[in-house]
Amino acid sequence: MFINLYLFLFFVDSKMKKILLIVGALVVTSIFLSGCIVEEVPPTPPPDEETYLDQVQNENYIGCYFSSSTTALAQEFVPTYPTLDYLDVMVCRGGVKTENDKLVVEIHGALEETYAPLYRIEFPGNYFVGGSTLKWEQIGINREVTPGHSYYITISTIGDYTGYTLGCMNQNLYVNGEFYRTTNNMLSWVALTTNDLTFRTWGH
Repeated sequence: MFINLYLFLFFVDSKMKKILLIVGALVVTSIFLSGCIVEEVPPTPPPDEETYLDQVQNENYIGCYFSSSTTALAQEFVPTYPTLDYLDVMVCRGGVKTENDKLVVEIHGALEETYAPLYRIEFPGNYFVGGSTLKWEQIGINREVTPGHSYYITISTIGDYTGYTLGCMNQNLYVNGEFYRTTNNMLSWVALTTNDLTFRTWGH
């Protein structure tokens, strides 16, 4: 587990409804009440669409909490279909919600690229309801991709208050890509080799 002043990864025990916080190299353990409950049922696309579940990592939920707008997370994935139709992620938004505090989701062909992302969407803070529940959010992408090529889901925040929690995992079960973190506005990335984002992709 990696941790610094910008990003805290909270291990959520869904049965005990507690959070196990591992603090840096000190490995100090504390127990707190969970801030977000997990919504168990993931979304499905409209039944009349020809789209298929592709990449999946949706077990062992924990919470990845943003405490700074300079922090961003990225999940590498490898599609098997030439069109990326949907992306599912889990989001919990606590605190006072304003439209100026935004969650930004992008799809990139490489982490180091400096040109425009393949896809980008900004969610205003007041878009998310039910601040105590880690809910699935399905995002329509509809972009052409290259099967077998690595792509990256990047998630960041805009605004002074960044009270967003994402669904993540405390195991590296997804074999087609690594989980990354940056604390310097995406100038450099560090692989979190024992974690993965909770996500699903759909394609055709």
